[in-house]
Amino acid sequence: MKFGALLLLLILHNVSAQPPHIPASPTNTTLSIMSYDLMPKLLVQFCPERIYADTINRELGAQDISQGALVHFSADIDSDIAPTTAPWIALIPCDRNATGHSQELDIFTLARNKGARAALLYSITSETCHINPVYAHSASNGEFDIFSMRSLSSTRILESQFQPPLGDLAYGSYEAQRLSDSAGTINSGIQSQKPVAAGFGLATLFTNATVATSSELGGPVTTTSAPANSPSSVTANTNTATRSPASVMLPVLYICLQALLTSRR
Repeated sequence: MKFGALLLLLILHNVSAQPPHIPASPTNTTLSIMSYDLMPKLLVQFCPERIYADTINRELGAQDISQGALVHFSADIDSDIAPTTAPWIALIPCDRNATGHSQELDIFTLARNKGARAALLYSITSETCHINPVYAHSASNGEFDIFSMRSLSSTRILESQFQPPLGDLAYGSYEAQRLSDSAGTINSGIQSQKPVAAGFGLATLFTNATVATSSELGGPVTTTSAPANSPSSVTANTNTATRSPASVMLPVLYICLQALLTSRR
């Protein structure tokens, strides 16, 4: 009996130690049939006064907006680590599965268990990522939003925001305790719609369905044109009389984002 119990514990340990599988693949085929103006949007704000803006694809989910610190997350993360209390967005590469990966645990479930609000897929070898159709049909829609970058060039620009000289972010990769220690700072950034401290990129992923009318704006918006050599990496300033929660400030971000993206076309 003791031997059987020990054997079972060893089996369970080996299963839990397996890295999660990534139910998505890199591809050069774009499947989106949405018009440019209806595509979901990504806005990442860095301190001080630096913004990355782009359109993205929605792979799965039903939420209209997700916000949090944008953090690299991979299959190497220990599934036994406690979840963080800070809101964050998982930035996940889809290029390959780890050797000996688990068939039971997927990386999106693991990210959600760690407290992620949504996931953003990217590839460093192909244009974009697409969710495995089997996973998409079996997953519970609405529980977890999954998006993907739309091009390799956009991914490279976004990744450059995390690297010197543009940025050397303390929260560039997932560290549960460090994120939890800064939960108040990240939440304050979400409330003010602007990072209140350096060290992380504040990401907002949203659809046009979340955007209210311009009458809710708290003040004028000033933007700069996107540089020709870096169309998605720009600096923008939002000037408002008072700071508001995300539901009120989102139109400001949307107009700012639309102006920046329009300059790319």
